[in-house]
Amino acid sequence: MHDSHPLLHKALGLIATKGWDAFSLADLVEENVTSQEVVRVFETKEDVLKAFSACISAALTQTPFNFEGEEALQGRLFEVMMARFDLLAPYKEASRQILSYFERHPLEGVTFLCLLENEMAALLSLVGEHKSYPPLFTKACLGVYLLSLRTWHEEESPDSEATMSYLHQALGRVCRLYSVS
Repeated sequence: MHDSHPLLHKALGLIATKGWDAFSLADLVEENVTSQEVVRVFETKEDVLKAFSACISAALTQTPFNFEGEEALQGRLFEVMMARFDLLAPYKEASRQILSYFERHPLEGVTFLCLLENEMAALLSLVGEHKSYPPLFTKACLGVYLLSLRTWHEEESPDSEATMSYLHQALGRVCRLYSVS
C-alpha cells in the first residue's frame, strides 16, 4: 500500500499497539513528529481513519483484475473483496483494533459505517462495469464485508480459508436474495 503520508504508517502502528480508543494524535508527536506536521496531515483522529480507507481504496483501484471468463457477479465480488483483505494484511492488527472499537461503540461508528458504505459503492463499481445496483444491495454487501472482516481478523491461517469460505457463501446468499448476477 502506498501511504499518502509517512504519518499514516506511524499512526497505524500505534493503533495496532495501543488500540483505537487509546490512540491519539498526540501519540504521533511522541514519535518525533512536530505537532504542526501532525495537524497539517490529520486535523482529527477520524482523519487517520479516512486516510487509511482512502489508501486501501486507491490501491484496490490500481489492482489489475481479470474478470474474463468470470460472468457471475458473486465471483467478481469475491475476487475484489479478497484483494482488499490482501491490501489490509500488513495492517491487520490496526484494522482489528478499529473494528473492535466500533463494535463496542456503535454510535461512534456511524461515521465509520458511512465511510465504508462509500467504499463499498466504489468496490461495486470495480466489478459492475458501471452498472447501478440497488442501494439495499450495496448495504447487504457492506454487511457481508464487515462480517467477513471479523472472520478474517479472527483467522490465523495464512491462506484465509475460513474467510474465503464465509465470504463465498454470504455473497452467494446476497446475490440470490437480490437476484443480481
